[in-house]
Amino acid sequence: MCTLKLGRYFTFIFICFVIIHSIALGSSYDIQPTFGCTISNYVALQYSTYFFYPVLFGFLPIIIASLFSMLAYHNVRRVVRRQLPIVRRKLDKQITAMVLMRVIAFVCLTLPSTAYRIYAINFPIPQSIPMAYAVGRLIQTILLSIYNIDYMKINNNQSDSLTSKQIINNFDTCAPIIQLIDEQYQYTNNN
Repeated sequence: MCTLKLGRYFTFIFICFVIIHSIALGSSYDIQPTFGCTISNYVALQYSTYFFYPVLFGFLPIIIASLFSMLAYHNVRRVVRRQLPIVRRKLDKQITAMVLMRVIAFVCLTLPSTAYRIYAINFPIPQSIPMAYAVGRLIQTILLSIYNIDYMKINNNQSDSLTSKQIINNFDTCAPIIQLIDEQYQYTNNN
């Protein structure tokens, strides 16, 4: 039942689905002068609010990762009862502990970004309110950086990685926002 040919077939179907889905959802975005780049189509807004971000982007990966980590944990408990070499049992326990910690980190780092993205889509802040818009962008950048920590590559041979550069670039884009917040704060205190 599970063959390499079947795996290739499902991979091809999944890639086609992702491409079509991205084109369809991406075509519903529009640039508005007061809000910036937002979803302009009502149906696409409802879809991304109630299905894409909560299910496909948020809970589905978390559920899949949690399910497979629990299956791995169950498998290790069953392996302990079988007659296997002690070294193999210890290695299986170690890898399962690593998978469980990875899933816990994944859940903790993914949920805040997903929750804020759903909030930002439902309640967009216009650019005509610069202080609130700047704070919203700052929160979005911080949560996106926290989300990117989950994909950070830790390599002792290189001093930097692609994801850490992305995080630094995210905070570089925050510099004008922080400056705007500081100017608004000083303006408010002076008046």
